Amino acid sequence: MSIIRIGINHAPPYVRLDSNGQIVGGIEGRLFQMFQKHFNFTAIWINIENNYGRRWPNGSWSGMIDEILSDRMDICFAGTALTYDRNKFINYLYPHWIERYTYATLPPIRMNNFDTLRRPFETLVWLSLLAVFVAFFLIDWIYNRLFKIDNHKRVSGKKNINLIFISIRSLLQQSSETQWNQFDNISIKFLNIIWTLSATILVDYYETYLFSMMFMPVIDTIDTIEKLSNYCGTDKAIVMGYNNTFISNALSKSTDPILHTLSKCFEIADDKTGILPWQFLQNSHSKYRCAFLNSESRLTLAYNVLGSEKIYLPPFSEGKSNLFQKFVALPTSRSFQPYYHQFNRFIKNFHSTGLLLSWFQREIMWAKSQYWYYTIYNNNGRGGGGGGQDSYQSTLTIDEVEHIFYIYLIGIIISMIFFLKELNQRSIRI
Repeated sequence: MSIIRIGINHAPPYVRLDSNGQIVGGIEGRLFQMFQKHFNFTAIWINIENNYGRRWPNGSWSGMIDEILSDRMDICFAGTALTYDRNKFINYLYPHWIERYTYATLPPIRMNNFDTLRRPFETLVWLSLLAVFVAFFLIDWIYNRLFKIDNHKRVSGKKNINLIFISIRSLLQQSSETQWNQFDNISIKFLNIIWTLSATILVDYYETYLFSMMFMPVIDTIDTIEKLSNYCGTDKAIVMGYNNTFISNALSKSTDPILHTLSKCFEIADDKTGILPWQFLQNSHSKYRCAFLNSESRLTLAYNVLGSEKIYLPPFSEGKSNLFQKFVALPTSRSFQPYYHQFNRFIKNFHSTGLLLSWFQREIMWAKSQYWYYTIYNNNGRGGGGGGQDSYQSTLTIDEVEHIFYIYLIGIIISMIFFLKELNQRSIRI
């Protein structure tokens, strides 16, 4: 062999290029190095610059596919997906990698708002509490009417105490036993026992649940593809992806209702210079939840480079976050046919050795080293991580208790209103 025209593209973890455009790593990058060492050929590099190509309505192709069909490129190392449409026009070598497509989102939102105070009880429980206080109001009114108590004195001659006020104090675990003793009726005393027991259980449950939510807040994660589809269906999410025929056709032509829903909120990310598009990382659609579709291996690599502070990966183990699978193979042109069977035999044998997986792990180690480099020298974060795991702080901050201060402020304002009203009444009597 003498000269082979090779298409390349910076697409970690498949191919990793340095600033001079030379291959320095990646699964296919190391595979190319093994090819060159074994077959002893000279390479002419053609950088496809992320333009894999798409088929136009007139049947012609663009990008890398057009270069191969026109015999201006012999083979391409760029993590190319083997698709039905492409395979009808070009030949691929034996697939060396099976890839799952998934998504990444920005770090999940911590749910800290007034809803936190409501969440320990369901709506039915809150309505039941309201009904209890209404019942206390009716009991107090009936009690006063039956025993003909005026607005200032009880039968016993003691000062009138409102039953609702006493029950609220019991619920808030304030001392109210003396006030309950103002009532001489056995029915009211029995009501006191039942309500005190119920209030103790309710308050203990509420406090325990609330404290746990403050120290381990609810994280609004999109951890399944169904959740992502639901967000898209309610116009609350934007799904981004690179401009290539594989991902766009997979969504638009799919009969799966989930993928069809994702296609409706799909947008093209036009920046391919970084490990992830800037539109996604900077959340250019701030009012939407942003997701970025790509291969599991590439997103795992990005996660290890950027860290959990920048992106979130859903769990991969259960398969609930996977969209579909694809075969990764090397596309070849007609001019490459004299070498096709030799390369194909070599790649089949090489695939069985397990070295490809080892090379992928080396790319992950490289990604982690990049993360630690930026962490130490740029002070951008803490710790490294593996795909799909959360590492959120559980330290109680002012954000977790901010809404409590708001309620306290509202209570002070209401108390001041009552104070001014009482002050006005007192001045009138004087």
